[in-house]
Amino acid sequence: AYARRDWYHPGDEAEGHLWLKRMKCGVRSGIVFNHTTRNFLIWQENRKLHPNWYSQDRPGHFIPGVMGQGGIPRYTDKDFQQTCVDWLDKLITTYPQLSGVSAGAPDGAHTWDYRDKAKYFAGGKSNGQAIANLFWDFHVPVAEKLKKLHPDKNLIWFTRSEELPDNVDPKRIPDNIIFPGFSCYPSNLVLPHLCKAAMDRPKNVERIFGRRPKSPIWEAWLDYRTPSSPRYPIFFPKVLQKYRQALLPYSDGCFMEISWEPQSEGIRGAQRLGCPKLHAPMMYINNKLFWDPDLDMKALLDEYYRLYFGPAEKEMRTFFEYAEEVWGRKESRSVTATSGFLKEKDVERFFAILADAKAKCPKESAYFRRVEYLEKGYAPLKKMFESLKRQGPVFRLNSMPAKKAPDGDFKNYLQWITMAVNRTAEPVPKNRTEVCVQMTNDRKELWIAVRCYETKMDKLAAVCKTHDDAGIFDDDLVEVYIDTPERSYFKLAVNPNGTLYDTTTDVSIINRDTLPNLWESGARVWTKKFNDRWEVEMMIPTADFGKLGPSRQYLWGLNVCRTRIADLGVRNQECSSISPTGANFAFQKRWAQVWKR
Repeated sequence: AYARRDWYHPGDEAEGHLWLKRMKCGVRSGIVFNHTTRNFLIWQENRKLHPNWYSQDRPGHFIPGVMGQGGIPRYTDKDFQQTCVDWLDKLITTYPQLSGVSAGAPDGAHTWDYRDKAKYFAGGKSNGQAIANLFWDFHVPVAEKLKKLHPDKNLIWFTRSEELPDNVDPKRIPDNIIFPGFSCYPSNLVLPHLCKAAMDRPKNVERIFGRRPKSPIWEAWLDYRTPSSPRYPIFFPKVLQKYRQALLPYSDGCFMEISWEPQSEGIRGAQRLGCPKLHAPMMYINNKLFWDPDLDMKALLDEYYRLYFGPAEKEMRTFFEYAEEVWGRKESRSVTATSGFLKEKDVERFFAILADAKAKCPKESAYFRRVEYLEKGYAPLKKMFESLKRQGPVFRLNSMPAKKAPDGDFKNYLQWITMAVNRTAEPVPKNRTEVCVQMTNDRKELWIAVRCYETKMDKLAAVCKTHDDAGIFDDDLVEVYIDTPERSYFKLAVNPNGTLYDTTTDVSIINRDTLPNLWESGARVWTKKFNDRWEVEMMIPTADFGKLGPSRQYLWGLNVCRTRIADLGVRNQECSSISPTGANFAFQKRWAQVWKR
């Protein structure tokens, strides 16, 4: 039924490749559906030769972008548009079998050039609508020029905005633009509003642009990507079948990202077919639906439970049916101490069922190993709810007047806290750190001031200058961790250069932004080096943290931490924090709890 069954699965994991081959995955016609513009943005020579290709957030200040991809394109630049056409022309000439290509933005590339904002946000348009309109103005001239060079090839619309453009000239709609689906997280189709939006998208495309050739869908099967996060039993076969049936008239198949291989299983985190036996049921069902969306789902599942779990067939049917019920609850995918689809009693029942299933299987059998794998894979759930019960000190946040930007003026900061050694909670003998955390009256901004005293300022480690570059963790550093009743935790790190790294573990935000470090906090940072210290001032917008709290009833979790490298080196670093965890900084149970009157 679907001609494109393309799992993004690089690397040399032979067993995974063979499994996918056995399920007849593959493609009928080649496309290039990816972040292609980074191929020429990434080169520093092009930054010097063609600065007009790159976006700036203020005059003379280029936006660095994320993940080392070179920067953010300025989509309105005519020369950049022509460069995309030239690159696509060479690509198709080299690979004439391609049926579709994309001038795809780099990861995180929906950041605005200051010169384009006023035009696209005019009339109070949302960010998503403004992005869709910007990308329409980019795709139209590229598609028109590509049509003249390769009239039989399609240009794949590439933007992660869920909106469709509303600045379309009916007389200028290139017939070679095709609109893929971006059902980024298929597992979220259990939420009715997201399922409806995904199913309505091709109908809306047809309403605006007329009937298009069948398009691919980009899907992120990345639910088990992060080993340190709980791996929920995610099961949704009935919803997925309805989705595959509904999209068949419009889609020729999928390009699917799969999760990282977890290091906890003794394999480097470099492979994409991660946690295969946790993913396996839904991947298997999905691959069967590609061949026949109208298959008998009950018969398929009965066969699966019987052949895969043998004597534990009945128990494992109960396990997956319960998993389907729990995952399908119409509540947030982010589980906190007070909200979310998963309850503490669900965890107890999951492991009770798995224990019963193991008891039915001979210990040396494949069936026993399969159940045991699930038991070990879901083991972090056993500790999750206990870790959400914080034991750290309670602080009240003082109010402060809003400022235009961080500027190092600390006169309005009150009640400074001195950090303690993170593992022992003892006073730091020298090179102390003082912190003050406050919030604006409207609760829209969290402000943090930090003084990092340092006796070896000449040895200060401050190398990283690129936003979201993981190399920052080899520098002297201030880190901020925040979780809330509605959101799992956010992490921001700043070095003495003022370089910012921000990421999140919150499922709903990751679903929106696709990858943890593609979350852009919007934080603004000021840093300065003195003879005896370096200082940081941060403004962190709170819009993504949810609406509850911080209050006495809905406390927020917070930790502000310092890693001192200076004369010590990375291996001998000193770690301190306002709420010592006795473990790594991200141990939420020991974080401080904050509220505001």
